Amino acid sequence: MLKQLVTSASRSLLNSNNNVALMTSQLRHLSLATPDMRRHCPGQHKRLRNFVETYNDKWGTDLGTWTDKNLIVYPPTDEGIRPAEVYHGRQNCRYYPKKLYQVSRFIRGMDVDEAIARLTEVKSRGAEIIVDVLREAQEMAVRDNNVEFKSNLHVVLSFTKESGNIKFIRQHARSRDYINRMRFVNYYCMLREGPAPPHRPLLTADQAADMYIDELRHRTIADGL
Repeated sequence: MLKQLVTSASRSLLNSNNNVALMTSQLRHLSLATPDMRRHCPGQHKRLRNFVETYNDKWGTDLGTWTDKNLIVYPPTDEGIRPAEVYHGRQNCRYYPKKLYQVSRFIRGMDVDEAIARLTEVKSRGAEIIVDVLREAQEMAVRDNNVEFKSNLHVVLSFTKESGNIKFIRQHARSRDYINRMRFVNYYCMLREGPAPPHRPLLTADQAADMYIDELRHRTIADGL
């Protein structure tokens, strides 16, 4: 009887040890991010790239108060017809904010056709994003704002704003885990009807100093003697 009890106890202990070993081996191959990103999987970079590329098309055009400016109805003026203005942009673009900022400030003050022509020569995804937004804004101007020619527009405002990031883990050798960030950015642009204003030459240091001194001399001090 005692021999049977010892045999059954040893078998149950052996089964439990096997189950623990199986669970440990399974957990050892799981990543801290998702079960698909295994530690010893040679295709980790491919898996991460596929995971990141799923966010390429998850952008929107609702920029809150910026796009709501298209709904403003201005009263008539005695100065003639008010030039049409189009506020447009793109929300949550998966791109580096600093890189998109450099492209956005490049087209300020240009005619929209000139901006599109120049951006098509820039080989970057940020330029492609801005070109798509400008073409969408042209269509909005003709469809919603009664603009006769879509080429009769120029870029008044063009800027970016970081909208957030998503963190994920990239595993390196010797059990070292590093946190990577997938960054998102909002792009804003405003087009106005009419040709672009002439280029204003940059001021020299002496001219800027003279303007600053003139502003100080003509200032009004409130509640002064």
